[in-house]
Amino acid sequence: MKKQLRNIILCTLSLLITGAVKSQHAYPKVFSSKSSDKVALSLRELAKTKSCCHLITDTNKFEQNRDSLLQSIKSYTGVTFNRDLDLDMQITGTTSMNGFRIENIIFQSQPGIYVTANLYIPEGKGPFPAVVNMHGHWPDAKRTEITQTTAQLLAMNGYVCINLDAWGAGERGTNHEHEYHGSSLGASLLNIGKTLLGLQLTDNIRAVDLLCSLPYVQKQNIGATGASGGGNQTMWLSAVDNRIKAAVPVVSVGSFESYIMNSNCVCELLPHGLTFTEEDAVLSLIAPRALKILNGMNDANPSFSHIQMLKSYSGAKKVYESQNKSENIDYQLFNTGHGYWPEMQLAMLNWFNKNLKEAPSKNIRGLEEVKILPIETLATINEKNKDRIVTTEEYCKQRGRELKEKFKKEKKINAPSKRDQLRNILGVKDKEIRKLHTLSPELSWNKAIIETTEGKLIPILYKQPSEGKEYTIFCHPAGKDSIPQSLLDSNGSRGAILVDLWGTGENSSEEASRIDGALPAFHTLSRSYLWLGETIIGTWVEELQLVTEFATETLNAKTIQINAEKEGAIAALLCATLNLNSYSLILRHVPVSYIFDNRQHVDFYNMSVHIPRFLKWGDISLAVALSNSSVQISNPLSMSGRALSSTEKEQYAAEYKSIIAKTNSTTKYSIE
Repeated sequence: MKKQLRNIILCTLSLLITGAVKSQHAYPKVFSSKSSDKVALSLRELAKTKSCCHLITDTNKFEQNRDSLLQSIKSYTGVTFNRDLDLDMQITGTTSMNGFRIENIIFQSQPGIYVTANLYIPEGKGPFPAVVNMHGHWPDAKRTEITQTTAQLLAMNGYVCINLDAWGAGERGTNHEHEYHGSSLGASLLNIGKTLLGLQLTDNIRAVDLLCSLPYVQKQNIGATGASGGGNQTMWLSAVDNRIKAAVPVVSVGSFESYIMNSNCVCELLPHGLTFTEEDAVLSLIAPRALKILNGMNDANPSFSHIQMLKSYSGAKKVYESQNKSENIDYQLFNTGHGYWPEMQLAMLNWFNKNLKEAPSKNIRGLEEVKILPIETLATINEKNKDRIVTTEEYCKQRGRELKEKFKKEKKINAPSKRDQLRNILGVKDKEIRKLHTLSPELSWNKAIIETTEGKLIPILYKQPSEGKEYTIFCHPAGKDSIPQSLLDSNGSRGAILVDLWGTGENSSEEASRIDGALPAFHTLSRSYLWLGETIIGTWVEELQLVTEFATETLNAKTIQINAEKEGAIAALLCATLNLNSYSLILRHVPVSYIFDNRQHVDFYNMSVHIPRFLKWGDISLAVALSNSSVQISNPLSMSGRALSSTEKEQYAAEYKSIIAKTNSTTKYSIE
């Protein structure tokens, strides 16, 4: 595959050198318009390489690394265990059904964080086995028809079942209404050092705590199930919580390799996941407890195809066999698409009857008795408790402000240490230019391609200065064709360099854009990169550094200015922060802080903007201070793209001044 990628690169360069294709855009093209989707190809190749390194081949080695794997999962998800915290369960309504009752409840998952849920409780004294039932990306979350059906089927057959709204979904959405909890909303949790996956996992562990606290539940017989995103949580919950005796993940098991360049939610994202594990290892953490995987033969999402599932199943099967518990792992395929179909629900019930009941009843009550209730009947929020239900917006704001206040109280900031920390969270590595390819000029623009040591190609257009050796590098997150001509006209006598960074312009991925659909730009690329332990901003920092080297070493630039827009402006700032070069920066429409601002316009910036743990590191003010540059922030914005008031500009200017003083920096800045 590496040879294939190299051949594509050489073929592309050959086409460019022997005859460039005329551009229909404002600026000439550097690449051939027929060149392959290098971004998608390289990501898949990298994912394949990493996956092969982690697939289980030696069960003894897996057992030796079991504890360290579990610790890595806990660290990168950010899951917390709060078993000593008061559950503070409150019943807000009860509905009697045929053979069971439903209690609408809220309970405390983290200090001050409450979960909305429904408890399905069979008639009788019990104690009963119990199941945590986690919903996928269905309308109305815990109250959707699929989730109600599964819970009622379990309750009718003698199981206590808890349905809870996943973090940010159902009644836990903005204004306590159901919304999609992923994309930039869920990704904003990364900036405060959290993950949507980890927060969901924390809630589901607490659901197990709650079941164990109930006198009518058999604490030694608790199961977990769910479909799609709920099936994903079933796997993670069962892997980290050994109180789950039997698990049935549905239309969710594939391979982590297949998550790359496919359509998956941020709630299924484990940052750095493919740098240390594969899905077969996570499934193997459940061993020797009972695990049955259900997949649809016609699932439209390649990530959950039965082929990918079988790859992970076969690895986990080896671990079960090594423990002489091969009967405790199974899978079943169905002639269905994506969903929790009736035949799957019956297979789940049979598995739980086998593994959670000592003497299962022969008289199984079926799906024909299920009665779907109006969502209002299952609502848990009322006027008395609504303030206890914290939304993602509120959580990000509160946690972000807490981190910011802690950071601002530091009396002195160790600049070298902070640079090292930033390099680590961005995933920035030292990169070199392998070769510089110069092409024939077109429309007064010189053309060149920087080929990096890892095989990436950076296309650039440049014009020599009319006098002197001063250059401005222009970059835009939508590519160079989005750079207005008026901006170049205002560049005066300086030379100009236009660059399409990774994933932008001529370096963009048509496949990723197609997969993104209506989701924010860079959804697929950002999520894929994070799985691989990288960040898009970090890659842009690396590439901008190479472009500045090209300017100084090839064009003999004496001074360099970087003029960048939005997310590209963040990369330009962090490039200066890390490289200690004397740039001057013009940052247009850049956020002055990573503090969450406004749910309504959360997608103003594309998803490349999110940097895991950035607010635990500092903020934009610290990046400015450490840049040792001349920084002009033009049209400063909030993280939702809101223009700042004069008062806010003054407040941020004061903050920047304070942080600069604490770092003994020579930075000069303006906020205009």
